Amino acid sequence: IITKQYEDIFHYDLMTVVTEEDALTQGAVQEYLFDNPSVFSDSLAVSIQSTRQEIKNGEADVYLMIPKDLSSFGSFVDLHERVSRKATPLQEEGIIITEKLAKTLDIQAGDSITLQNEDEEKGSFTVTGVCEHYVSNYVYISPAVYEAGFGQAPRYNAILSILPSDDEPARNAISADLLAMEQVASLSFTQDSVAQVLNMLNSIDAVVVLIIVC
Repeated sequence: IITKQYEDIFHYDLMTVVTEEDALTQGAVQEYLFDNPSVFSDSLAVSIQSTRQEIKNGEADVYLMIPKDLSSFGSFVDLHERVSRKATPLQEEGIIITEKLAKTLDIQAGDSITLQNEDEEKGSFTVTGVCEHYVSNYVYISPAVYEAGFGQAPRYNAILSILPSDDEPARNAISADLLAMEQVASLSFTQDSVAQVLNMLNSIDAVVVLIIVC
């Protein structure tokens, strides 16, 4: 599952969250992430929103991800069906939701869904695909669809980056550089996320063994 999520689905190595949208178009952060080919193979601006969505008997944590450039998004996140492996590319119409969320909401491609954004504004959307996914709930939306549904353009607050080398020395150097910039709010390396999930699973295994032994 970990390999599928962080190799087959997520192809980016780093997410950098910024404090203001201007950092994505000018200044030190933009130059470092977008004009630095020796360190980054490619970078893409996105809007990532942490939201709460209504489900049966409660609410669920759901991330909305809106890539600024649809044409290059597939290089960073591979959206496809789990069983058939059929591609479910994000396009100018409709939204793509992750499989677990689709099951929770009991919806499928062709159905309509009401979502709220981080400002708790609501909009109606048509699901055009359900994609394989294992970590967290995600909804992928194009900028045009987001604006049509919520009545406003998304605010871009993060950059996905692909690294030619994501070994520990490279990650440490990038962390030191980016965290020294005032407009950087946080960093998240894929390798660190993998390590955290594996540590959690190992802890669960240890607890299970302890229970069995006792």
